[in-house]
Amino acid sequence: MPVINQFFSADHERLDCLFMEFKRRLEESDAKAITFFQKFTAGLLRHIEWEEQVLFPFFEQHTGMKMGPTLVMCSEHELIKNLLNVIKCKVVHKDTREIPELEELQRLLAQHNMKEEKVLYPMIDNHCDPRQAATLFSQMA
Repeated sequence: MPVINQFFSADHERLDCLFMEFKRRLEESDAKAITFFQKFTAGLLRHIEWEEQVLFPFFEQHTGMKMGPTLVMCSEHELIKNLLNVIKCKVVHKDTREIPELEELQRLLAQHNMKEEKVLYPMIDNHCDPRQAATLFSQMA
């Protein structure tokens, strides 16, 4: 059973919902837009931390691939964090007339999530028995 892929894919969907609600509220000049951005950002950073601190080391240990997909994912995580910081500055300073970084972030996340869901997570699931999955989830708690 692909529990890693299911869990992390569901988290991608949850984060996508928060991001879309943030964008919708921002377009409507809703004061609560920032609350959705904060929840989205906190959730995304936690998701990235789980991957980099728990999943990726497991993957690298079990496949021996330290310079493969996890390296690419980590470099994309840095791009994502940089975009989050730019967007945060604009939102905090109420400079929200134009935020091209929103579309850039949305595109990057869509591509990034697809690579994880179609390639990386299934590879992790292939190396992960139920006990190992439970250990990974406990490390994330």
